[in-house]
Amino acid sequence: MSTRQIIKAAGGSAVFSNVVVTGSLVYLAGVIGQKDGKLVPGGIEAETPAAFEIAKERLATVGLDLTDIVNVTIYLNDYKNNLAGLNKVYPAIFADGLPARTAIGVAALPQDAAAEFQIVASKRV
Repeated sequence: MSTRQIIKAAGGSAVFSNVVVTGSLVYLAGVIGQKDGKLVPGGIEAETPAAFEIAKERLATVGLDLTDIVNVTIYLNDYKNNLAGLNKVYPAIFADGLPARTAIGVAALPQDAAAEFQIVASKRV
């Protein structure tokens, strides 16, 4: 019997589950810096905090918050030019300690976003 639980969080996608819980792990997928379904203006430095506001809302659906994030995989459109901007704003999101992180350059992202975030959080024990 699978322990996988699909959570239908606000702003979800029709083609993938944006919150999946299995055991003590919570997976968030397809998080980009948007508001009301549209990409926020201002590039990577505006999109990153907006994306984590969405992540915060999704984590709240399972009783977690940003301090429960253990790993972030970041897909960067235009890696060379966006990495510095990401690194400028990213640490402030995690004042209680940075999770493990990988950043990967990609050719394109939904809505021409500068970044897309895949997040893994751990339930509190």
